[in-house]
Amino acid sequence: MTNAQQPDLMAHTKDRMAEVAAASAQNMAMRKFQSVAKSYLPKMLWPLIPGVGGSVTENAKAGASKWLWGAVSSAVISLLFLVFFAMAFLGVGLVIVYAVVMG
Repeated sequence: MTNAQQPDLMAHTKDRMAEVAAASAQNMAMRKFQSVAKSYLPKMLWPLIPGVGGSVTENAKAGASKWLWGAVSSAVISLLFLVFFAMAFLGVGLVIVYAVVMG
């Protein structure tokens, strides 16, 4: 076997290391870009960022549903507190009226 037939392992290793370094740099840059973009965009619009999966339509539907359930549950809880305090004030008022009328 002569030197011409043997592969140049150093050149092959150097080329492969350069490819790996370039791919690693591109991945790091993409992750940094995604991180910065996510800090400025609402979560609903994250699928517009390259490399991030999902659907803006599905995110909008999920966001609207979450907001609607939050609004409904807030209204129900507020109504329950209103009823509770109305009953408490009505009870105090009835005790005062009873004391004035009977006293």
